[in-house]
Amino acid sequence: MRVPRLILAVGALLVGTSACKNSTGPKEGETTNTTLSCSNGACTIPLNGASNFEIELVSTSCEARGNVLKLIAPIDEVLTSDACYVTPGTKWKKIGPYGTSASLNMSVTSKFFQDAPSLKVTPNGTNEWTVVFEDGYDKDFNDVILKVRTNVP
Repeated sequence: MRVPRLILAVGALLVGTSACKNSTGPKEGETTNTTLSCSNGACTIPLNGASNFEIELVSTSCEARGNVLKLIAPIDEVLTSDACYVTPGTKWKKIGPYGTSASLNMSVTSKFFQDAPSLKVTPNGTNEWTVVFEDGYDKDFNDVILKVRTNVP
């Protein structure tokens, strides 16, 4: 029985496409690093002369081990080496003052799943932001939820 050439061509295309998946980035299971992003791309949280800032872990809904949560600006410091297993309500307070051009940036080092992990920031008002970590496994955007506040008492 002869197989039409169109079917062979489609089959070859599908095999080639699956072989190229993740060929330019990390492969599933490899460690990757993710920094803050906003709706329009990479971003940071402005500190604008803040006297201090606080990061609060609001909730976690992930089971992966070893998600390293790190401050990379205005200071370089690992907050936790296992973000999925930090107790909700945990706070990290950093005392300034910080300059008018200072900004806060964070990263999460984690395993790469089907999709790239993300660390999205959304402003909640003048001095508060929500930061959400999605590990790339289930696209629920609730793996780690943080609140960042500036000038807290």
